[in-house]
Formats: sequence, C-alpha cells, structure tokens
Amino acid sequence: MKVPVEWLREYVAVKLAPEELAHRLTMAGLEVTGIHGEGAQAVFDIEVTPNRADCLSIIGIAREVAAITGQPLQQFGIRNSEFGVTKKHRQFRAPRSALRIQIEDRKDCPRYIGRMIDGVTIKSSPEWMQRRLGACGIRPINNIVDVTNYVLLEYGQPLHA
Repeated sequence: MKVPVEWLREYVAVKLAPEELAHRLTMAGLEVTGIHGEGAQAVFDIEVTPNRADCLSIIGIAREVAAITGQPLQQFGIRNSEFGVTKKHRQFRAPRSALRIQIEDRKDCPRYIGRMIDGVTIKSSPEWMQRRLGACGIRPINNIVDVTNYVLLEYGQPLHA
C-alpha cells in the first residue's frame, strides 16, 4: 500500500523524519518496505498483513501513527466546493421515488445506502487530489471517479458513482 507522508500529517501532527516514522511503523508491525521521495513528499510502501485490515486505509495508518507517537488523531472532510457541489446541492434531498435501492438478501447485506446528487459538473479534480492519487499509484480521471478512489484510499470503503 502506498501512503503519502503529507496525507498522514493531515491526520497526525507528527514531526518525525520519514525514515524514523517508517522505522517506528515497521517496529509496530506495519512493515515499510520502501520510501520514495523526501520529506513531506515521501511516500511509504507498506506491507499490511491479513490480520490488520484496519490498516488498509490512510486513516487506518494514521491511527497507528497516532498510537505510536502519542499524537492526537485529527479528522476532517473534503471541501465540497472543490468538486462543484454547492451548499444548495448539499441540502438537496431527492424525492423517495428518484432513487430506489432494493436489498434482495438482508441476511448477507443488512444495509446499503445510496445518494443521488444532481447538478454536479464533471471536470478535472483539484490539483492536490490528483497529486495524492498519483502518489498512491492511481491515475486521476475526473472529479467523480477521483473522489470515489480518494474515499477508498482514505477510509478503506469502496464507492460507486
């Protein structure tokens, strides 16, 4: 898994050099097998073992960094205005008939959530997001596709648009 140090630092105000942070992560059981780049632009290659699925996201790795450094974990969201979603659109509630989700097997899938958002213009993603996706090995495509990939990397939850 590729993890940009810049992205981790948005969640944990760690001041360790990337090499020291990589060493601490490895000693905590998340083997950093490589470091690409330098300083805040460094990107870790991290091998996550099957028993640590909680670390298959940026936030999961950030939780580990917070635990091993004693720093608090900060959380915040994406700035919607950068994706063409205005306050008007965020408050929009689709009529029940506009989007229907039918769960055929509630035992295996007790909950599935969908949201319809209209009025979004397909365009290039913000530069900062393109940089982060590229650092993680994902080619930016457009704001819609990129935000779903970004959420997958950040939270470890797949989205479909």
